Amino acid sequence: MSHYSSTTKMLDKMSSKDRDYRFMAVSDLLSDFGRDEFPTDSDSHRKISRKILQLLNDSSTEVQGLAFRCLAPLALKIEPSLVSEMIDHLTKDLLAVNASSDLPMLGLKSLVTEIPVENPVSSHVAKQSMPALLNGLMRPDLPEDIRLDCLELLNEVLLCSSSVLVEYHQRTKDALLPYIESTRPITRKRAVQCLSALSAGCSSEIFGQIMAHIEICCSSNSKTENATAALQLVGAISRQCAYRLVDTLDTLMQILVSHSRETFEDNCELHEACLFILECLLPRYGQDLGNYKSSIIELINRSMRYDPNYVGDDDDEMNNLEEDAEDNGSEAEYSDEGDDYSDDDDQSWKVRRAAVKCAQAVFLCRVPELRYLQFELSQSIIRRLSEHEESVKVEVYAAIDSLLNILLDAEVGRTAAGDPMESSDNFKESLSESVKSQVSLIINRSRTDLAGRSFKLRLGSLTVLKTLFTVLPYANDEVVKSLVPKLKVALTDSNADIRFAILGLLKAFVMYVRPPLESIKLVSQAFPFILNEADNKYYKSSTESFHLFTLILREYIGSNSEVAPVVQSVVPNMFECVFKRLRSEDEDPEVRDAASECAGELVTAFGKSNLEESQTTCNLLCERLSSESSRIGTLKALTRIGQSSSAALLTPLVARLSILMASFLPLHQRRLREVTLESLAIIVKTPSFNAHSELLESLCEVLISGDPRSIALSLRLCGDLFQSKREDLITVFHENGWHNTLDLIAKGDSDAMVLEGILYLLKSLVSVDCQPLSVSEMFLALTKLAETSNANEMVSQKQLSIAKCIPIFFETYADSEREQIVSMMLENLHRNDKPSLALYSSMCLCELSRNSLLKSSRLNADIRESLLRVISGSTDDSLKRTSASALGVTVAKDPEGMRALFSIIAHQVENRYLHLCAVKEAIIATEGRSRLFDSEVLELLISLNEAPLENRASDTVEAAQKTSDSSSGEDSIRAVLADCTGRICVMDPDLVFPYLDKALASPASQLRAFAAASLRCVAEISQGDADNVDRFLQERMPSLLKLLSDSSINVLFSALICLNIYIRSKWYMLAEYRSSIFNALRDGVSVKQHLIRTVNLGPFKYTEDDGLPLRKTSFECLISLVKFRIVPATSEDTVPIFKEGLRDHADVRTLAHLYLDSLIRKGYISLIVPCISDIVEAFNERLNEKPKPNAVRQEEQQRTDAIRSIIRSSQLLNNVPEISLHPDFISYLQTMLKNPEHSALYTAISSEN
Repeated sequence: MSHYSSTTKMLDKMSSKDRDYRFMAVSDLLSDFGRDEFPTDSDSHRKISRKILQLLNDSSTEVQGLAFRCLAPLALKIEPSLVSEMIDHLTKDLLAVNASSDLPMLGLKSLVTEIPVENPVSSHVAKQSMPALLNGLMRPDLPEDIRLDCLELLNEVLLCSSSVLVEYHQRTKDALLPYIESTRPITRKRAVQCLSALSAGCSSEIFGQIMAHIEICCSSNSKTENATAALQLVGAISRQCAYRLVDTLDTLMQILVSHSRETFEDNCELHEACLFILECLLPRYGQDLGNYKSSIIELINRSMRYDPNYVGDDDDEMNNLEEDAEDNGSEAEYSDEGDDYSDDDDQSWKVRRAAVKCAQAVFLCRVPELRYLQFELSQSIIRRLSEHEESVKVEVYAAIDSLLNILLDAEVGRTAAGDPMESSDNFKESLSESVKSQVSLIINRSRTDLAGRSFKLRLGSLTVLKTLFTVLPYANDEVVKSLVPKLKVALTDSNADIRFAILGLLKAFVMYVRPPLESIKLVSQAFPFILNEADNKYYKSSTESFHLFTLILREYIGSNSEVAPVVQSVVPNMFECVFKRLRSEDEDPEVRDAASECAGELVTAFGKSNLEESQTTCNLLCERLSSESSRIGTLKALTRIGQSSSAALLTPLVARLSILMASFLPLHQRRLREVTLESLAIIVKTPSFNAHSELLESLCEVLISGDPRSIALSLRLCGDLFQSKREDLITVFHENGWHNTLDLIAKGDSDAMVLEGILYLLKSLVSVDCQPLSVSEMFLALTKLAETSNANEMVSQKQLSIAKCIPIFFETYADSEREQIVSMMLENLHRNDKPSLALYSSMCLCELSRNSLLKSSRLNADIRESLLRVISGSTDDSLKRTSASALGVTVAKDPEGMRALFSIIAHQVENRYLHLCAVKEAIIATEGRSRLFDSEVLELLISLNEAPLENRASDTVEAAQKTSDSSSGEDSIRAVLADCTGRICVMDPDLVFPYLDKALASPASQLRAFAAASLRCVAEISQGDADNVDRFLQERMPSLLKLLSDSSINVLFSALICLNIYIRSKWYMLAEYRSSIFNALRDGVSVKQHLIRTVNLGPFKYTEDDGLPLRKTSFECLISLVKFRIVPATSEDTVPIFKEGLRDHADVRTLAHLYLDSLIRKGYISLIVPCISDIVEAFNERLNEKPKPNAVRQEEQQRTDAIRSIIRSSQLLNNVPEISLHPDFISYLQTMLKNPEHSALYTAISSEN
């Protein structure tokens, strides 16, 4: 059937008198939109659109509803002129003076809200409807209800399409501002909504006019209603686009402070608006509101206490609470009827609720500037537990939970120093003491609400108690005991959420409250409840119950034998619950895993006292291995049993378990394979285990799986199997696994776990020492493996792996054989025809010395002399570096050799770098054990560092041929000098730091650079032993920061690298110096013209920028600072950073993008919004940059990477509401997406994220 005939029939049905026909016709039309069967001719479009507009006034509500649903999809199908006709028709009906229906408004609202914003039709609808809506607002003759409809529609239009209505923004502002002063609350409310939507996308000039009008409305001579409406508008703006308030923040705070001092009577709405504004501003501008701390505290405290229905003051409330606290458990129950009062005309509860939510916003901020507020409000918010209004008290519980979570925040422990209250450690201690003093009050009010009728209060009290026991585990025993009667009442609750929350509270109680015996006596009263929940059909409750009982067994039984009798009474019942879950075939996997874990803990704790149940449990666990979905949980439970004193229960099952587990190893399930190997590691150590070849063959297959952890576990298991010293197993392994093991060694890049597994396996094989894998055979195989390739980087790694294995075999030889092997290695060191063999020999000597296997002084002297000859005579850089390492390890425990090396370094310039590397290895080898040579080494290092260094090794052509990167110049020598000094400094800070102090203040730039490099090494090396040197490093922070403004490029570069290491490892030292650091880094990212020079190369010239490394390192420091939430105090510090960085060299631009992305991901939007104009301008410059016509492949790749970085940052910026509504960003994004290449990249990156 043609579209024409079907359309005609549809239109005839729409005109039918029968409403069923009309309904079916409109329904068919709606279906055609989805099936793409809508007619394409314009005449049909016109007829259908007009008919749909008629049906909007149909007598049948069902037909009307379908007609409304057709408007948006119809607008997407028809011509723009017909869409305009529809909108004109609807707006005409809307603005009719005698209009008595909401249908036109609903129709327009459907068109505005249901058409996707990215579709051009949405912009057309907004532009077409805007003039009529503004005219309606400016017509005083229209009824107020119609103007209210216009306000509602205008709000929707501005929210969806404000960016395309720039030409109407001025008229919109002029039309809306008078409505702020309306006497009708609903009119003011809708005008506020429209103005806040307009503020998000209007120009700065128009927004300034809106804020000026707000200031006028808030002046002292204005009406209270006008001031209230203006403050409500500020609240709406602060919630939707708070970034726009940054320039008027001080003025706004002065307005809030002035209005907050007014009386509450007849001004509840105004105070609520003030508090709402604060709640929105605190998370974003908390660091900027430090000057208003006292005013904010006064406003919140006054508002929280405001209750005209309560006669008394805050002290009376506190006394009442203290009386409750003293009545531990024997107090008269609070009557719900007494607590639930409410006056319909009373609005004071809204003020109190807003104040409590504002206090919660303070507690949620993690900026040092608000710590004083958090401490001062901690007492006030706990006092509000006397609140009688339910909605307010729910917010009080949420605020207290946020307060307690401050003490759980891992970052609070070390973030700042300076002001005593802003010092992190002092703050945390003070806040903890403040909360501890009121623990009894929290528990007593919470236990009252536990037995109350309000579901929200019961849930809130449980949440607070759980956090309280987590934060402050050592609660008063008597107070905790008083909680039990009320908890028993809560245990009978039928609500699933409440019961689940109780389980969470009990878990926190078990984990944190001490002593164990007292706490388990209290928890034992909830055992019937836990058993009941374990039988619950709801999988979350039953899973949590099993986890809770597992935790009880794990926390208490192992650490305190007195607890076992208390738990013993319920153990049979828990076994029954476990049996039920393990025997069920259609059980939820999560529940079954939790039951298996609980079963493992039950058998571990009570296997001997409940022998029959425990043996049944082990049998059931063995049977559960046949079920694929529950294998991992079952294997973990068996592993737990095998590690306990109840391991004998597995004796009858060992043979069956080993066969089953061996069958799991070839499966391509990494997690199952790992858990199986861990379980086998326990099973093979049981007395009844009998190794079989099938298991060993399966283990050999794992060696080629490619998973490092599985391979390492498999190697160790093979080593355990060989402890039985069965020759048949050695033969099986030689046939199936030995070659795989050699391949793992030959890879050279094996994981550390794999290498440890190989060494463990070789030790086991060496202890067995039988054919075909005897000690001599394996040693010969490894030696041949080392000789197979030429020397290159991968072969070096392979030979290093082999060399680490050699000490295992070397230990088994007699002294004469050891001397022969060492002599052969020394001969190989000088074989120029086989460089790989010489390299392998030097590595072996290094490992033998490291393992203290060369105890002969004569051998050590021969090795030292041979290594020195290699360093001075070889042309192979890899061999020379390895020989230097071996030399350092060799002389580490040889005083004579160490002094000989010192003498060579002092008197011989050639190869000094390699000799110093040997000293570094010697320091590492003796670190933490011997400080015999610290002073001698330090004297040598100081003398070398203070003397002018020259690279005399390359003064001649012959010397230059012998040296390359191994005998480096002055920079490399000073670097290794600094490394050695830093390592000695960690070992003996009192010895070294005085010299570093002199170097930091020295007029010689090379000494200052050396001191900064040494401090970098100290910070890097001392991460695991921070307390030993932190005090010394803290004292030298001002001197280090002074170097950030040094005139020498080398000193400045060393200081920046040192600062970056400090940020990553000693970040808790830096908050006190935040402003100094950011001033230095802000200067560091700027381009300095005096560091740019032109190099003349004869036929051509090129520009060399000596400041580029400084700018790159400065940005790396900024990125590291964001990681630890150390950011600029205001946006003034970030504007020049982005302005400079996004227009710099390609490498710097990449780092600037990473810094921008880091700030976005960490939530520091307020630092980015003021820079958004500069950011999009820099983005546009780079995107509009034309590619070079003769660009090489590398330049094309750099351009592509730059565009991807820009688009990735744009996508992140667009996800931030405050930025996505910014006019400059909207304009940039629309322009960027018009480019097909950029649009495709944007879509691809969005899908990746």
